[in-house]
Amino acid sequence: MDWLGIEIPDDPVERIRAVRLLLEVYRRMTNPVPEETYRCVAGKRYGPYLVAYVPGSRIHPEPRFLYLGKGRGCEELLNALWRADPDELRYLATKAVRQLKAVLAGCHGLYVWEVAWRLAGTFEHPEADEEGDPLEDAPPPALEILGPWEAWYSEELASYFEA
Repeated sequence: MDWLGIEIPDDPVERIRAVRLLLEVYRRMTNPVPEETYRCVAGKRYGPYLVAYVPGSRIHPEPRFLYLGKGRGCEELLNALWRADPDELRYLATKAVRQLKAVLAGCHGLYVWEVAWRLAGTFEHPEADEEGDPLEDAPPPALEILGPWEAWYSEELASYFEA
């Protein structure tokens, strides 16, 4: 799918990862840096894994690492955000957050899997009229999906889209 000239992955879990990345860019208004990382378990090395490093800002002094998976679903979006100038970065992040805010407005009272389906469709949704923190009035399932993920969470999220 093409979103503002940037290729967005078709996989719903990768789309939610893209929404999380754009939300973090909106909060900090700094360019994310793509990095590859590896992990070692019981002496075996696994990877490479794609990670978005979002540097700290004045308001958020702690840097943030967003794990984007072993697949290359969000790689084009991450590279586009990394190369964007400040005005383009602000435009992309603001547009995504307005779309997210419009999606979250209709998610109250829904089950987690229904919220996940709606979040995966964020890039096709029309924008909300106002800006602001979209998580301010978000329902608990949306906060769970858009918040920090445990290592196993992407598999659980993928199970919502099966069947």
